[in-house]
Amino acid sequence: MKTLPIINGRSGGFSLIEVLVAMFVLSIGAASVLSFFAAAASTHKRSVDRTHAALVAERVFSEVQGRYVAGKNADELTEELEKELPESWGAYRAEVYCFHPADTRVRRKPGEDRPAAGDGVQWQEEELFVRVIIRWKQKANSRSETFHTLMLPRNARSAGGR
Repeated sequence: MKTLPIINGRSGGFSLIEVLVAMFVLSIGAASVLSFFAAAASTHKRSVDRTHAALVAERVFSEVQGRYVAGKNADELTEELEKELPESWGAYRAEVYCFHPADTRVRRKPGEDRPAAGDGVQWQEEELFVRVIIRWKQKANSRSETFHTLMLPRNARSAGGR
């Protein structure tokens, strides 16, 4: 059996202090790598939730587009959607707000007393503004995403009369 040579009264190898320092440095590095994994998992969950919310909103927009025909007002459409749309899609709930921007009698935002007068836009009578708010629970917190679109009725004629 070979023995390591002794240099300056010391045998070859690592001392206990050197091993402890190396373990400390490695543990700090491992802890930071694990924290990156935790942050990535959280970001992934948020991304999945937002993607699901966008898919639910797209489904609601499709339902609105399928039901919106010329001559139907926003109140009738909203009542019809409230009755016939499911209350939730899995863990996601949808709130739908429809109004005609040309109608100056409607409130444009929840909580707004009266619309902004003279906003400078010439709205068409048949245009329908649809706001969909998707809500879901994430752990103990309530989350939401808001989506908007402007629609024309399915059977509306183009300006060229075709």
